[in-house]
Amino acid sequence: MALDIINREEFDRRLEQSTACMRQQRLALETRAAELEDLIGRYASVLERMEAESEQGADPSLKQRDELRNILTELAERTSAVAAAL
Repeated sequence: MALDIINREEFDRRLEQSTACMRQQRLALETRAAELEDLIGRYASVLERMEAESEQGADPSLKQRDELRNILTELAERTSAVAAAL
């Protein structure tokens, strides 16, 4: 196994590129995490509304169920995308 020898300038250049790449990846993951947080918040909000309505004796509407289903689908898709990026 041969080792490639690089000079200090090349090492510094590669380190700078690697650091910039990692910073971009971190920012992208932070953005995705914020989006997931928002989706989870929306999901929790719909659940709370459904619970409040059921306590009042009303059945959750079809619209709310569809909204919840859509949020869960979006959450699953985005979670898969984040997992794939890792």
